[in-house]
Amino acid sequence: YTVYLMFSPRRRMYYCSWCNTNNIEQKIKTQQREFSRDANIISRMPFDSKEKARATRNSFNELTNTYMKEGRKEIIIWTNKKDYVGKFQNWDLNGRKR
Repeated sequence: YTVYLMFSPRRRMYYCSWCNTNNIEQKIKTQQREFSRDANIISRMPFDSKEKARATRNSFNELTNTYMKEGRKEIIIWTNKKDYVGKFQNWDLNGRKR
């Protein structure tokens, strides 16, 4: 599993979420289609369970107030706040420690 950080240079905004590592390309395409064509992953970190990845994503997004819950649905939004960007500084876009 992967927690990833995306960035859109054109909009100057960030997006943090998680997924099964096998689905990462699809996640990129979805955000490029729905948010901005220039959105790409700039960093990601690996996790051994979906529970840890989801909890990490939630805690990162709570730093920027970009995590919301409507019933069972979890909503993550893009932000120009950089509060969680530093959490990714030791990871490259392939999920390897720098």
